[in-house]
Amino acid sequence: MVTRDAPPASLDAFTDTALSLLSRVGLAESTRYRLVGVGLSGFRDREDAAAQPELFAPDAGAEPR
Repeated sequence: MVTRDAPPASLDAFTDTALSLLSRVGLAESTRYRLVGVGLSGFRDREDAAAQPELFAPDAGAEPR
């Protein structure tokens, strides 16, 4: 489990954190994974979104990896 000091500021930051977990798995890089789970918690109400307004910007969606 990884608990960050601050919430991810973007989808890219979240994805980078999730992908960094692969380095903790003691399998060859060529290993294929059928199912991997990554979770988020501690969501705020939309009214409190001012703390991270870029997450709700119209262009916040990134290309899927």
